Amino acid sequence: MNNYKVVAMRLSDKKVLYDKGNKDKNDYGLGNALFLNYVLDLLKYKKIKLQASVKISEFISKTSRKDKVFLEEGKEITIYKLLQLVINLNCNAAVLAIAEYLDPTRNNPAIKVKVKRDEYDLEKQVAINISGRKMKNKPQSYTIKDLLKIGEKMFGQYEKDFKLYNSSLVDYRGTVYENPSFIDIDDRVVCNYLFGSHDNSGIVLTNINNERVLLAVMGADNAFHRDFLLKEAMDEIQFDIKAPKLEVETFTGEKEINFLGDTYFGEFYTERRKKRNQEDALMRYGYDHSLKHLKTFFDPNGYNIINFEAVFTEEGEVSNLEGAKPFLLWANEEKTLNALRSLNLNAVSLGNNHAMDFGLNRLKQTIEGFKNNDLKVFGAGLNSKEALAPIHLNINNRNVYIYNGYWYRKIAYRKFDFYAIGHDAGVAPLYLINEEIRRKKQEDPNCFIIVQPHWGVDFKQILPYQVENAEQLIHSGCDLILGHGPHTIQKLRRYNNTVIVYSMGNGIFNSNGEFDKHDALPYGFLTKLKFLENDEIKLRLVPFYANNLDTFWCPDYVNDEQFKEIVEFIAEGKEYIETDWENRAFEIKIN
Repeated sequence: MNNYKVVAMRLSDKKVLYDKGNKDKNDYGLGNALFLNYVLDLLKYKKIKLQASVKISEFISKTSRKDKVFLEEGKEITIYKLLQLVINLNCNAAVLAIAEYLDPTRNNPAIKVKVKRDEYDLEKQVAINISGRKMKNKPQSYTIKDLLKIGEKMFGQYEKDFKLYNSSLVDYRGTVYENPSFIDIDDRVVCNYLFGSHDNSGIVLTNINNERVLLAVMGADNAFHRDFLLKEAMDEIQFDIKAPKLEVETFTGEKEINFLGDTYFGEFYTERRKKRNQEDALMRYGYDHSLKHLKTFFDPNGYNIINFEAVFTEEGEVSNLEGAKPFLLWANEEKTLNALRSLNLNAVSLGNNHAMDFGLNRLKQTIEGFKNNDLKVFGAGLNSKEALAPIHLNINNRNVYIYNGYWYRKIAYRKFDFYAIGHDAGVAPLYLINEEIRRKKQEDPNCFIIVQPHWGVDFKQILPYQVENAEQLIHSGCDLILGHGPHTIQKLRRYNNTVIVYSMGNGIFNSNGEFDKHDALPYGFLTKLKFLENDEIKLRLVPFYANNLDTFWCPDYVNDEQFKEIVEFIAEGKEYIETDWENRAFEIKIN
């Protein structure tokens, strides 16, 4: 189900405090870790000096092209700087550069690695070369126990040294490189050594509840996933996070689930317009105006969901992201909730790039505000388990799960602190929904899973990273993708017989829009998923015109000419899309 392993062991009594994942071994070697230990031995006994200069050879320079840092041939670099590159940036070439410095043939260092391997009572396949990289006809592999054993020895001897070398930033020849991991900012982390192909492994010494706890991870998919697994483990030990109990709503007979994309009445934008003496619909008519035409779509007998792209706060409140993030979307709680009642809502997704615009307290207020009005919230939460929890429906004895998450953005993780990780509040990381889907499908292969990703770039068409994320979700078992985020509709796709609506476009979103500037289509989709009694499922997309400057912030259903433009964009050449010209809509058979 999950191809990773993370274990936490209390050092005082070797008790395993946390164990998650089912990966048995990693098909690489640990020669890099053992060689690093050997180099620290040499420094300890003053066999080499930190300020010793190493000249980069042609071989090392070529090897470094695969690393995060290029080491130019002929340039000189100190042992200290090379150690920083190894420990913080996982630079394989830096390992080999130190090995060449010790022995130009690199044979003796390789022998020392094997000596260390035997000293730690590790199996032969754990380390055959210095780098740990794969070799033809000489398979290498290690287990989580091997990582723990090396971590215990290495940090036991050289904890202070790792504290010296560990850094979130490394300056090399005037260029500053970021450590791919952000875990070292956690106050509980004493020191760490993170490495591996695609930044998938590592060992971390922590201080949790005044006890030394050693963590080991292998098989993570990337640096962010590795950070998530490590922090989740630390928080589980310290806080014992409980997964929320999913409440299931049961329906029989035909049932419709209705979706609306990015929705926000626009207080942030109205505030800006006031300063320019520009009147808008919110000022002239109030909150109900923008819903006038579209609210009839939301049948009170349906299950109705919107993506709310703001947080409840007070006018004039200053965000701690002021000056760092250009659009900080706040909303009046009472007026927003009163207006949204006309949509007969059942649930609200919050897994987007604005749910943390005003920090934890305002996210909490927003979640509580919706819940106090009998609306379910998903896609964000006060910890990762809450944020990743789906909406659970049962329709004609078939379980239906609806997930929402925000795709990975480095700035959202490192600078804005948006993601719910472990005990920390935030939005659900889209990437982590894959594991949730696999778990649900293993428990119930017949369940139907919908994912609503918040992704893409404003007013732009589909990006390769959206495609990559969509395919991962489908391989995990997702049955339908209904995306939002780009504020314009994007093309549809069917992959592995699964429909992807990359973007439903804006819902009721009261910015001015930048459709002309980016040559983007000014439309959105009202989206209806129909579960029929014969177990058939159909998707219906009803387009509406969403150019606020033309409609005075009151979107309306498209006319014939507008519908023709959408047909040419969406449906041409797509045999699985049925065009309903009479009602200006599209229908797709899902199963």
